[in-house]
Amino acid sequence: MELLEIRVISILVIAAVYALFDVFNRRNVPNIFAYATLFYGLILSALYFNLLSLTSIAIAAIVLGIGYLIYKIGQIGGADVIEFAALSLILPIQPSPWFASLNQFNL
Repeated sequence: MELLEIRVISILVIAAVYALFDVFNRRNVPNIFAYATLFYGLILSALYFNLLSLTSIAIAAIVLGIGYLIYKIGQIGGADVIEFAALSLILPIQPSPWFASLNQFNL
């Protein structure tokens, strides 16, 4: 499996687990899971350390900063902020869909 496939599968699994915690655990995500996903995202970013990794870490830091402000206002939960930062670390640049390269109506 390529790294992109691992990242996409990781995102799907992590988002599903967050959703299950949100639904079945009375909107309570364990801290250990939230921080573990953030650490996993850092590991994936550091695995192939290049300019994209630095960009990914910078984006995650901005997401954490802005998300923390929104969390302190009371609009979202703290685990949501960590989830968004972890997901931005795991997949910093979203791949374009396969149909984006197809010409439609000769445009």
